[in-house]
Formats: sequence, structure tokens, C-alpha cells
Amino acid sequence: MKIFWKSCLVLTLFIMIIVTVTCNRKTDPKTENTPSPPPKLVLDFSSDSAFQASQEVMRVSIDSSDREHFAENLLYLALEDVDNFFVGLAALGNPATLRGLLKDKIQGLSASEINILVLSKKRLERKAEAESTLYGAKRDLDQKQTEISKLKQELNKAQKAKSELRKITISNPSFYFNEESYTAEPVIRFTINNGTSHAISKIYCNAVLKTPTRSIPWVDSGFNYEIRGGLEPGEETTWGLLPNKYGEWAEAPKHRDDMELAISVLEVEGADGKSLFDVRSLSNIVSQLEDAREAAEKLQNRVKRCELGIAIYENDEN
Repeated sequence: MKIFWKSCLVLTLFIMIIVTVTCNRKTDPKTENTPSPPPKLVLDFSSDSAFQASQEVMRVSIDSSDREHFAENLLYLALEDVDNFFVGLAALGNPATLRGLLKDKIQGLSASEINILVLSKKRLERKAEAESTLYGAKRDLDQKQTEISKLKQELNKAQKAKSELRKITISNPSFYFNEESYTAEPVIRFTINNGTSHAISKIYCNAVLKTPTRSIPWVDSGFNYEIRGGLEPGEETTWGLLPNKYGEWAEAPKHRDDMELAISVLEVEGADGKSLFDVRSLSNIVSQLEDAREAAEKLQNRVKRCELGIAIYENDEN
């Protein structure tokens, strides 16, 4: 009998606890009135037809202004790893191919998550392009700086040559026709002094014949002369050189007494026949150096722009 009453007591106590908990439970009216969130809308990759249908459902669910971007995002993700043009072309018209290209990339993602994924990938692409451009710009800048260094050396050499050639002086230059010959021969006459410390075997000059009151010279031409026995340091001699009597010197006026001849030394060769000093390349070197420096400045600006762009991409990632 005791066991029976104990069992009844336990059962009564259990029922009282249940009733108490039920009566004391508070209900939140806000929770009762709040509708459950809609299920996450994702693409269905179970079949081609389901895939196409879910595409349309997702497309309709987003703002009309973003629908074009949605289609572009799918196409971008489908073709990002496709190198074969024909495979990419097939994906545009074949749902099965498109589904296969997209399944592992966006299964379970909503339209907004797909958009975030594409934006992230494009940001990484732009960063990679900027890094590639930066690498190329730095490489080109290094090459240009090497070129500038070489041009500076050539410029120093040409300027030294110019300074040395000034030590070779030309005096009493004149031009006339030798009327005593069978045919009047043009003659270039001048005195030359070798003020350098080197023996000279050959000389290259430029001669200009002009009348001071006229803006255009009668003749502006180069000539060279191989010196028999050479011209030793400190030696001076006078030459009467015969230019080509059928060339432009033969066309100079024969009976004018107002013409002046100016001769400048451009290059000389030493006793070994190799060039000692050459000033002809000086103006060209100066021009090349200016162009190289301008190109280097542009490359430096490109490097700075690329580094800034990469820093911005890295900041966005963080």
C-alpha cells in the first residue's frame, strides 16, 4: 500500500511541475508576429532544366538594374578558367556545359554572394595586372638607366674629344680655282698645327664657303685627308688640297672676291689608324641622352602609379 501511495505522490508532483512551467511561460508578441525569413535563393544544379529554371527565378528576384550584371557574373565565372575559344563558345549555348563550369564555384551562393565573389576575383585580377605592369616598368627603367649611364660615358668621351680637337688649329683658310691647270681646279688651302700630344695620320673636316652678306653658303661639305708621313705633336704645315673637280666645289663661283672659307676639324686618327678624337657624334649623343632621361622620368611615374594602385588593392583586401 505504501508503494502505491508513493507512486501516486510522484505522479501528482510531476503533473504539478508540468502545469507550473506551462503557466509561467511568457510569450513575446513581437516574436509571434515576425514572419520567418525567406529561404536563401540559390541556383539548382541537379539538372539542366532545374538549372535554367533557377537562373530565371534568381534573375527575376533581383533589381532590374542588376539583372544584366547577374548574367555577366555567370558568364565571367564560367569562362575565367577556359583557354579554349570553342569551349567558351559552347558554354554560351549549352546549359549542361555552363552548369558544369559553374557548379563547383557558386553552388549554394545567392545572387549577392555571387556578385561579391566576382568583384573579389576582378580586384585580384587588376592587382595582378598592376603587379605585372610594375615588374615590366621596373625592368624597362633599369634598362633605361643603364642606357643613360652608357650615354653619359659617351658624352664625356665626346666632350673630351671636342676639347682635344680645339688644340688642332686651322689658320689662313682660303678657296680658289687654279687657273694654270688645263681645267680650272678648285683648291682648299689652309695651315694646320697639331697642338695635341698625339701623332695624326688622317684628318676629317667640314668646310663652309660663304659670302658674309648671304644667308645660304655656296658650299657646305665634308672632306678628309690622309697625311703622308703624319703630323707629329707640335708640327705645323700648309696644305693645298684638291677636292673633286666634278663635285660641288667645282660649282662654286669663280670670280667673286667676297667669299670666306671656314674649316672645322671633326675627327682625327692616330698613328695606328684608329680614331683618336671624334666630335661628330656629340650632338647625337646629347639628343639621345635627353630622350632617354625623358623616357626614364615617364617610367618612374608609371612605377609610382603601379605601386600606389597595388597599395590600394592590398588595403581593400585588409
